[in-house]
Amino acid sequence: MDAPVVRIFDTLTPTNAAAGDFALQYVNLESQLDELSRANPLRSRVVWEAPEDSAEEKNAARQLASEYFAKTAGKLVLTHDMPARNLWAERYNEAARELFEEPEQTTVMELMVRERTELVTALSNGLELTPAASLILETYDRILPSGAEELASEEALSEADIQRATEDYKAELLSRYEDVFDLIEAEDKAQFTADDLKDLFEKAIQALQKKGEAGWDEWKVVMKDSRILSVNPRTREIEIGKDRPKAGVKKVRELLAHELLVHGLRANNSHLLGDKALIDGLPGYDGVEEGLGKFAEHAVTGSKPPTSADHYVDIGLALGVVNGEQLNRHQVFELAVARKLVRAQLAGKYGDLRLSKLLTETAASVDRIFYGTPGDTLPARQAIFIKETSYYGGYRKVLEYVVRGRREGKRMEEIFSFINSARFDPTNPQHVQYMKERGNA
Repeated sequence: MDAPVVRIFDTLTPTNAAAGDFALQYVNLESQLDELSRANPLRSRVVWEAPEDSAEEKNAARQLASEYFAKTAGKLVLTHDMPARNLWAERYNEAARELFEEPEQTTVMELMVRERTELVTALSNGLELTPAASLILETYDRILPSGAEELASEEALSEADIQRATEDYKAELLSRYEDVFDLIEAEDKAQFTADDLKDLFEKAIQALQKKGEAGWDEWKVVMKDSRILSVNPRTREIEIGKDRPKAGVKKVRELLAHELLVHGLRANNSHLLGDKALIDGLPGYDGVEEGLGKFAEHAVTGSKPPTSADHYVDIGLALGVVNGEQLNRHQVFELAVARKLVRAQLAGKYGDLRLSKLLTETAASVDRIFYGTPGDTLPARQAIFIKETSYYGGYRKVLEYVVRGRREGKRMEEIFSFINSARFDPTNPQHVQYMKERGNA
């Protein structure tokens, strides 16, 4: 009997997420933690009965670590004693580091320096920016150390490298799946509802079946009571939220590239290999998989993932990775709103902004950084939900992997096939060895 999967994101989602309240609330957290505790003996037994140093053992141990992480959130949220709160905030952060990657200090600085330089250049050229620019510059000037430009530039990828990598990946992706993307234009729609997306993904799966790709006849598209679109690799289902907002053509291209032709493709190939550890995903695979999804989005649209980079910076600032100073949820929210206002002005779209929509979307994004925590302004140690560093951190890893592969003379066909062959991290030597031992490298 398999132990129930610990779904951290579901467990730690606040009841009032994106509502803009002073603090985050968790009406069902205690009952959810009780449910996790009831499955603890089974979860523990799986760890001890799995073969030593096997992928099964590591995945089971990660599930136990996920349970502990969720329980630190319970302790943190339910305590009203400040010393105890600081203690559990630190334990929350330690548990998070066991499961997810922290933002890299040099990468956070690189992105901050790039944004600060853009604003300073605009001001020096005589552009009168909204007062929101002052908040960004004052915050960045206070946090960035002297010489940050030199430190950050050492980690930067060249624009030429990025352009070549994404163009080559796009060419390979379209050489295999252009007929899948052609389905979007065939629908002749400017906006796609949840029902439209269900119909489109069903047609896309049928197109994959017609191409003769094995395994896709086991897949189906289902509607869920949610606002998101996701892939369930175990059940081989594309799950589409009934309440998800409409999506334009560009967004739909991103969804097909990311959800179907990264998450779906890697899951399908894992099932074809018949390896349970790969179907579940080798421990720590998820950061690169999300990054690959963002890289695929960039490739098919030509647009870098700015929101992922911004989110990465905001997580780094909340965690205090640059100079130790942590920004609380309200400070991060103000900074994120300011950034969007200035970006809109620089793009000549300030007058097109819908402020209520901007505030709601920003609140939702910032709240995810503080899931499982109080998210208030009390002078306490900040606990930070770092899981979503994977979107940009993984994107950078994939970029560097592709750029390095091309420099070494590897064909994009070879890189594409290997990176999408299963749910693993091709930048992790242990994962690569695991694939080699099974004849898949």
